[in-house]
Amino acid sequence: MPRGLTSAQIENILCDDNVTELGDSDLSEEDDEDDSDYIQSDRGSDDENESESAPAHSSKKRKRDGGESGLVDTDVKEMYSFLALVMLMGLTPRENYKEYWSTDPLLRQPIFSKIMSVNRFIALLQALHFQDNTQPTDDDKMRKIRPIFDYICHSFKSSFKPFQNLVIDESLVLWRGNLHFRQYIPSKRHRFGLKLFVLCDCETGFILDMILYTEARTNIKENKKLGISGSVVSTMLESYLGQGHILFVDNWYTSPTLLHYLHERKTGACGTVKPNRKFTAKFPIGLQKGDVVHKQANNILAVKWKDKRDVHLLTIVHEPKLQTSENIDHSTKTFIDKPECVIVYNQNMRLVDKSDSMMSSVECSRKTMKWYKKMFFHLIDCAVLNAHILYQVKTGEKPTLHDFTREVIRQLLEQYSEPLPTAGRRRASRGDDPTRLTGRHFPKYIPPTAAKKNAQKPCHVCRTTTLRPKQRKDTRFMCVPCDTALCLDPCFEVYHTLKIY
Repeated sequence: MPRGLTSAQIENILCDDNVTELGDSDLSEEDDEDDSDYIQSDRGSDDENESESAPAHSSKKRKRDGGESGLVDTDVKEMYSFLALVMLMGLTPRENYKEYWSTDPLLRQPIFSKIMSVNRFIALLQALHFQDNTQPTDDDKMRKIRPIFDYICHSFKSSFKPFQNLVIDESLVLWRGNLHFRQYIPSKRHRFGLKLFVLCDCETGFILDMILYTEARTNIKENKKLGISGSVVSTMLESYLGQGHILFVDNWYTSPTLLHYLHERKTGACGTVKPNRKFTAKFPIGLQKGDVVHKQANNILAVKWKDKRDVHLLTIVHEPKLQTSENIDHSTKTFIDKPECVIVYNQNMRLVDKSDSMMSSVECSRKTMKWYKKMFFHLIDCAVLNAHILYQVKTGEKPTLHDFTREVIRQLLEQYSEPLPTAGRRRASRGDDPTRLTGRHFPKYIPPTAAKKNAQKPCHVCRTTTLRPKQRKDTRFMCVPCDTALCLDPCFEVYHTLKIY
């Protein structure tokens, strides 16, 4: 059985580019349209240019890449390698996917071409699918992603036993395409996208469960007494009721009915509430900044606190007392006293937004014309984040998410990758090495190949010069740092001394 790349090989060729935040595109269509996925609109012109400079490939390579001889079946090893490359793209962003296989010295990343050809990667990306289309369809809006979505969410719940405090909030996966259950949430960074209800552990930020909002077909167990928002809570907490957990939610979920429901099931709760919510206590208006009033009935404490604006909370786990916060009143230069429930609520909310922020630095999700592929790559990001948290909890070590992701990629490639054979002539480099005019470069013989002891390549200057007629002239010499074949005289000197040659 062919072995994968060794750790030393991967260490030599794996790039450590700085992490930057990835964006998205407005380009998107409905599910059934043709998908070129993450490939830019200049794909055709790039292919033509490459075909002129690249030598003819063997029929074996065309079959492996899914070329004119047709697609070939993939296997588990190749898919792990594919996912590893997708994750690596999140660490080293590029304008489009073909740049990862570029021979330009400014963009070159050798690991990609050593693991998989760009044509094979595109073929796998276009064929990525999660549902058997031969099976009868139903009204499930998530049928395109349902099997993998349910599997990953089940794995999350079974992998981690949460601490006491839990939080439910919305997360938004950027999507600007034409999709009828796309949502607009102005408070989120992306604003438009696929809305997820997310259950997190407040101590670690571990994602325990997710529900994708699909309008009336959202996968929740509806409780008419609790309403839609309360049904989301009861569905996500079903496995954690009666265990003494405390739930923190915002004003879309909080209601006296929900808190009474949770209290009966030995689960605490605290959350902001809309003042016009049914059965919510009525408070006087016109409070001064810093004033606090509260009412209590049936184990539920209702609090109104005046900050810059009125803050209403319901809680069944806090006392009506003030606590000194870490915030300073700049007019009096003193620490601000706040209700205890407000301070605890602020400490435990925003965990979902924090998780989204962490994933944004390594997310592998980019342009796609299929919403379910975008969701799949978001699930991969969530899985990596959860694995990072589990590693920290289990070992006590604190690697950054970027370093952890890179190590996961390294181990996947070590175990599953099968390096491509290097038969045939390499494609000529696109662009010159930026250090060719300033570095200390010396000529060396071109390394021999299996077929030819005295190997030769076309001289780059003779073939591309603008100062004299172009000609094809083979040479036995090259500049190793520039990875460029050059005639010993005069092309080597010309290439390393003239900006325009």
